[in-house]
Amino acid sequence: MIVTQLHLKNFRCFKQKKIDFSAPITLIKGENGSGKTSILEALYYACYLRSFRTHNARDMIALGEHEFFIRARIATNTSTTQEHDLRIGNARDKKLVKLDGQAITSFKSLMDHYRVIALFEDDLALVKDGPEVRRIFIDQALLLLNPDKLALFREFRHILDNRNALLKKYQGRPLADMASYRIWTLQLWNISLEVIRVRKELLAILEGKINELLSNFAQELTIGLTYSAKYELDKEDFTLFERRMDALLTTELRFGRSMFGAHLDDIMITYTNKNTRAFVSRGQQKLVVIVLKVALLEQLTQNRGKTLFILDDFMTDFDEQRIETLVNLLAQLNTQLIFTSPMCHEVLEGVLKTSGAAFYTLSD
Repeated sequence: MIVTQLHLKNFRCFKQKKIDFSAPITLIKGENGSGKTSILEALYYACYLRSFRTHNARDMIALGEHEFFIRARIATNTSTTQEHDLRIGNARDKKLVKLDGQAITSFKSLMDHYRVIALFEDDLALVKDGPEVRRIFIDQALLLLNPDKLALFREFRHILDNRNALLKKYQGRPLADMASYRIWTLQLWNISLEVIRVRKELLAILEGKINELLSNFAQELTIGLTYSAKYELDKEDFTLFERRMDALLTTELRFGRSMFGAHLDDIMITYTNKNTRAFVSRGQQKLVVIVLKVALLEQLTQNRGKTLFILDDFMTDFDEQRIETLVNLLAQLNTQLIFTSPMCHEVLEGVLKTSGAAFYTLSD
């Protein structure tokens, strides 16, 4: 799939904006405040029905208006190229999503036709911030690759919420409902095992792809993705775990929440055997993030078909050689690429021009 046209109405700084995408690679350039990131935000929102910049949809509505509208024309690359019309409206915090005039009510139905992988400056949080960011990344990746996994994560959340509610009810005092505690503990154990299993499987796939990609830079570079669990549930059985339950219960009643399970786990990312959070440079951190996203892009394209890759001013602080290597690598992925950059970034523009990119300039 490729996006051939984007039409925005009352979205951020745009009262009306239409962009035609005529090439597999597009560079959108403009001064700060011209709306470059807002265009990528609209493309992202059309896939995930949420923004990467705000949790409040009203923030995306143009000043003085009450709703916004996004329309994307999506071409399917087949022997008989077919175009789909995706329309998304948001008014008073209510979303309406239609594909070819038919209402879309499931994430899977949308993903069957339109898929986006995004790369933004905030994605450095993957290597700089705490475990929650990395858990969100791997779980979202699993849903992108297989939307049917949504049922697994919903069940996990249901079990965890009920167990936490029980612990909160008795926080700071003796537990009077041991039967329910044991039931919810066993269920959280079992569902956590499944979540850990699918996370580890995907991490192994991504690590393999990442290190293939790194061979384009230097043979000695390696990136490791290691699953780091607070309790290694997949290395013991529940009977052994249950013997420690009294000590666990004491801690959980003190805090009023579950102190074991997949919701507490982390992913350790290493760059040439160094922890990326503390021991590598910003440029190395950015390289880790970009190859991680490209590995996911490759897997998603392999599993589900062509996927749009959007990059918001992410490569402009690399040197010329690294920019050229990255752009050439991305150009070989046989997918649609949309970059943004400030005005007059000669290195990136020169490399993209060589790759046949189309250029689109925004004015204030």
